[in-house]
Amino acid sequence: MRNLKKVALVGMLSALFALPAVAAQTILTYEIGGVPVFTGTGAPGSTIQLTAALTNPANHSQVIGTKNEFCIITHYAPGPFLWCNESLVFNGKGTLFAQGVIDEILLEHYVPQTIAIFAGNGIYAGKTGTQKIQQVVFPNEFFLTIKLN
Repeated sequence: MRNLKKVALVGMLSALFALPAVAAQTILTYEIGGVPVFTGTGAPGSTIQLTAALTNPANHSQVIGTKNEFCIITHYAPGPFLWCNESLVFNGKGTLFAQGVIDEILLEHYVPQTIAIFAGNGIYAGKTGTQKIQQVVFPNEFFLTIKLN
């Protein structure tokens, strides 16, 4: 009986102090059709805005969300570096918010760029992670790999 009480006590304490498992999540999506709107002269401080469809990578006619992006040209070295803020709105599920620096020349030469996901809402509330952006077809088709913690 004494051993049974010890086991029960240890079990309750383990349950009390156990942290819930946090499952990592990867979302694959395809960005298509964003047409950038430029303001300014193209010099540092100029802005770029776009809205693009997020689709199922296996079926581009299946729209799963929308990407809204606002970028500021920060400097040239030799091509434009952009500070970008993005919202990735997934239909009926929630939104992820991302920001970071993108080297536009490398991106256009099919070198992946990674920016931080710093917040989310809906089913993504409390999530952080990274978004890797890979040019697929110039100028406006990209493969996105989103990794959430």
